[in-house]
Amino acid sequence: MRSDASSYETFSSHTALLTIMGDPIRQARSPQMVNAILAWRGLDDMVMVPLHVTARNFPAVIGGLRGLENFRGSIVTMPHKESVVALLDALSPECR
Repeated sequence: MRSDASSYETFSSHTALLTIMGDPIRQARSPQMVNAILAWRGLDDMVMVPLHVTARNFPAVIGGLRGLENFRGSIVTMPHKESVVALLDALSPECR
């Protein structure tokens, strides 16, 4: 796992960005687990970060993420699980 400052030297504008969004988000353990798995797999140029996003700002955040060339995906947690559906381009049959 990325445990020292030198490991962050691999981050660049090409670093693949994964997120987990919620309100609150402090309790989320996914970033630590996902980042450990990414490091174990040698994917040093990919990182997951938690985003504390209020319901009021959620649509704007989704819009902003669409503009990031290095954004790869997100876990969406409460309270946004239902509201995100209207903001998606497509929905898999399992998700419906």
